[in-house]
Amino acid sequence: MNTHRSRTKIPEKRNPPTHIAIAVNQVWTWDITWLNASIKGQYYKLYLIVDMFSRFIVGYEVWETEKAEYAQHLIKKAPLSQGIAGRPLILHSDNGSPMKAATFLTPYQRHYGLDKEIMKNVKKLMKKLE
Repeated sequence: MNTHRSRTKIPEKRNPPTHIAIAVNQVWTWDITWLNASIKGQYYKLYLIVDMFSRFIVGYEVWETEKAEYAQHLIKKAPLSQGIAGRPLILHSDNGSPMKAATFLTPYQRHYGLDKEIMKNVKKLMKKLE
């Protein structure tokens, strides 16, 4: 069936929202990457938050498992360490399950699927350092 059905809405293409940081601590991006352990087949999970403007690592933790509670803890801790608790902040990530978990409640704006080039570069660097 190559034609549009009458009762469904015609799909429309939407461009993802973009956010431009003009100073530090305005837009953060975060992700989880797997780091090789010393035993083959075992991995550690690196939870990493990077400031988009300065590319400074504002928070990180390493865990043996991937859980939304760990991400929630890190995202609550990072603004305190930067001294910006309570200030507006855009936090974006991909659509991974810890990022969208129901237990992951945050006062920050969350955006998914935005430009992830910074996180990709950080991941490449971490892989080289292993």
